[in-house]
Amino acid sequence: MPATAELKRHADVLDALTDAARRCVDEGRPGVAAVLVQSAAGVAALRHPGRFACERLEAVLAGAARSLPDVPWVGGEGVLHVLSNAMDVGGHTRLAWRWMERDAGRRHSFVVARPAGPTPAPLVAAAQRSGGVEHAVPGYDAGLLATAEALRALGARHDLIVLHVQPNDPLASLAWADVADRPPILFCNHADHCFWLGRDVCDVVVGHRPVAADIAVDRRGLPRSRTATLALPLDDVARTTSERRAQARARIGIPPDARVLLTIGSSYKFEGGDRHLLDAVQPLVAADPHTLLLAVGPSPTGRWAQAAQATAGRVIAAGVVPDVSDVLAACDVFVESYPCSSGTAAVEAAQSGLPVVAWAPDAVEADLLGSAGAAAGLWPVARTAQELRELIEAAAADPDAVLGHHAPDRWREALATAEAAARALGPVRRGELAEPPSHEGALDVVLHHLHARTGHCHPLEVVDHWVAQSRALAAWPTLGACFVPSLAGATTHLELQRCFDVAVADPGPGEEGLAIEALRTLLVSRIAARGVLTLDPERVATALPALQAALADGVEVDLDVTPTSLPAAEVRDGYLAVRTPEDRFGDLHAPAVDATAL
Repeated sequence: MPATAELKRHADVLDALTDAARRCVDEGRPGVAAVLVQSAAGVAALRHPGRFACERLEAVLAGAARSLPDVPWVGGEGVLHVLSNAMDVGGHTRLAWRWMERDAGRRHSFVVARPAGPTPAPLVAAAQRSGGVEHAVPGYDAGLLATAEALRALGARHDLIVLHVQPNDPLASLAWADVADRPPILFCNHADHCFWLGRDVCDVVVGHRPVAADIAVDRRGLPRSRTATLALPLDDVARTTSERRAQARARIGIPPDARVLLTIGSSYKFEGGDRHLLDAVQPLVAADPHTLLLAVGPSPTGRWAQAAQATAGRVIAAGVVPDVSDVLAACDVFVESYPCSSGTAAVEAAQSGLPVVAWAPDAVEADLLGSAGAAAGLWPVARTAQELRELIEAAAADPDAVLGHHAPDRWREALATAEAAARALGPVRRGELAEPPSHEGALDVVLHHLHARTGHCHPLEVVDHWVAQSRALAAWPTLGACFVPSLAGATTHLELQRCFDVAVADPGPGEEGLAIEALRTLLVSRIAARGVLTLDPERVATALPALQAALADGVEVDLDVTPTSLPAAEVRDGYLAVRTPEDRFGDLHAPAVDATAL
């Protein structure tokens, strides 16, 4: 399917999920609405809908948040960093603890709203050194609204809020959208190339690349005055010495005379483009028996396995390596991941004294997926494969340029400017925000390919059943009992805790399509395991053409047809009745839904 058609399909999914969430909030079910927004954003972040933000989704969250109590802002406890989750591997958690260390002289506390494991020790230590603490809020069992309420109360005790949240996290908008009496909020735009929630609480959105501000303005509808660019804060890392290099090579088994090229990034960051990094680098490795390529992140499968075989094992995909300090010390040249850069890894490599080079054969792709360091000219960028190989051959380190760009005083000055803007402008108001436009241009196609070609997205059949679940839950509130009580599981979407054995519908003349659409929704959403249509025996033949037409008009499902003059007898324990206007079920002692409400 062409990319533009896929973008349209993803937009339709976003609209369907948004409609379901809107219906829930309008009907007084804010908790369910919030979870459906979470689902919509989770799908859109990985299946690009041609939009980078959604005004309607943010409005649903603002509506859901009206059920939360007001909390007066008292302040006094310094800076509060809010993380959706905290991980040992990855850049956004490192950003949080490095921010605390660079912004010395203030108290920094943090809260991980959705912890998935132990809190990384460096994050805890950074907060404690500043005099701050780790806070806790209610978890999944309490539901999104209870967590947001606790965040609102916690935030009111602080002087500044810094958000390090994931693209599909609705908690910040629930806690602070349309709240005027609150601390200033800086939104860390670490997923600047994805759809995300939270623009209605961006007093200032802080990006790390110039393109982040452009997308915030052009595609998210934020005023330019509410954007800022802040270089990534760095740890104090000593440059690698020849002695340290020799020790690292000995520990990880690299020959002293080998020339080692290094690239680091999550496996999906090497897929999704029209080209592969190996297209450019593998010929260089193959031509020189003393050169090898070490890739940290990708697994030794697929293209990586083929390259290893073709180079006598000198292309090594090492998978995830939690501590890369020895790897950085042992290698000679760092090559940025492509097509999606791993900007934190590249900066750390340059800081350690490694020469860094990048490959950017497509300008649009480079703008959207390239690193801040490459955009700032901190290391050379090749436009062709041959040029990349020439850059690798002539690579020279320039750590002073990197350290100058990321200098602590320069960083603190940029942070002070962003914070001053947030305080001067005050809480962002919805009237300042433009409606985010929808496009199907080159930039959108690049982002679509990044996820679709790599499989770094939710499978379409899963998305289809999430849409059906959302539609069913919005239409039939009683089906809330089918899901975990909080309706906010650890996954992107709802967690189903029960399923009806059979859903039974008994349509009257002209109601065949209505009944089949209801049954299809229940089956695709997996709320029912099997669908049955009961018909008066005298109607079976006449109803058959309408049934066939209705079945052909939508997702294919299997339904049984049972001729009976007593449809209520077909509804047993564990069954769900689907009522239509011509209702022959009578007074059932069984769960039922109204097909006309769908």
